[in-house]
Amino acid sequence: MKRLGWGLLLLSLAMASLGARAADEAQAAFDRGHYATAMRTWRVRANLGDANAQTNVGYLYEQGLSVRQDYAEALKWYRRAAESNQPQALHNLGMLYHNGYGVAKNAREAMKFFEEAADGGLAESQYMLGLHYHEGDGVRASPRTALSWFLKAAQQGYAEAQFMAALVMLSGDAAEEPMPKHAYVWAEVARRRGYGPAEEVRQFAELKLDDDDIAALSPLVDICLESRFQRCPKG
Repeated sequence: MKRLGWGLLLLSLAMASLGARAADEAQAAFDRGHYATAMRTWRVRANLGDANAQTNVGYLYEQGLSVRQDYAEALKWYRRAAESNQPQALHNLGMLYHNGYGVAKNAREAMKFFEEAADGGLAESQYMLGLHYHEGDGVRASPRTALSWFLKAAQQGYAEAQFMAALVMLSGDAAEEPMPKHAYVWAEVARRRGYGPAEEVRQFAELKLDDDDIAALSPLVDICLESRFQRCPKG
C-alpha cells in the first residue's frame, strides 16, 4: 500500500507539472498573438475544471480572439470559473454587468462581483468599487468609501486608482477640507508611472502649495515609489 501511495503521489505531481507546462505554453502563445493555439490548450484545461483556463476561454470569447465574439459564451465560462472564486472571472463578470455587454446593465449586480473579487485582493475590482461609490452608481455616493477603495488599489500599484485617490483628496469631498499635499504625492506617483491625466491633478495641487511645500513633498514621492506604494499618504 505504501508503494501504491508513492506511485499515486508521483503520478499526481507529474500531472500537475504537465498542467503547469501547458498553461505556460498557452500563455506564451497568447502573448505572441497566437490566440487559436492558446484557445485549444485553455479549452482542454477548462473542460478539466481549471478555473484560470475557464477565465481565459471566457476572455477570448468576450474579445472575439480566434473565435466569433460571443458574450453568452464568455458569461458561461466566467460563471464556471467564478464558482471557484477565481478573482479575474468575478471581475470580468462585474464588467459585463457594468457595461451591459451580453446582459442588461445592472450596477448593483456588477458591484456584487466586484466586491467578491476585491475581497480576494484584485486591484481592478477595488478600483471599480471606488468608481461606483464616487459616482453613486448602484449605491449611495460616498467619497470617503470611494477613497478607501482607491487607496487599496493604489497601494497595489494601480495607476488609475492612484490618480483617482489624488483627485478625491484634492476635492476635499472625503474629508473636512482638501488635502493638496496628499493629492500632490499620489498624482506625481501616477504621473511618473506614465499615467498622463495625473499631470493636470498635480498642477492643480501645486496651486494650493508654496515652493517650500513642493520641495518637501518631492522626497515623499520617492519614498512612496521605493516602498512599492506602502509608505504613501493614507488620507
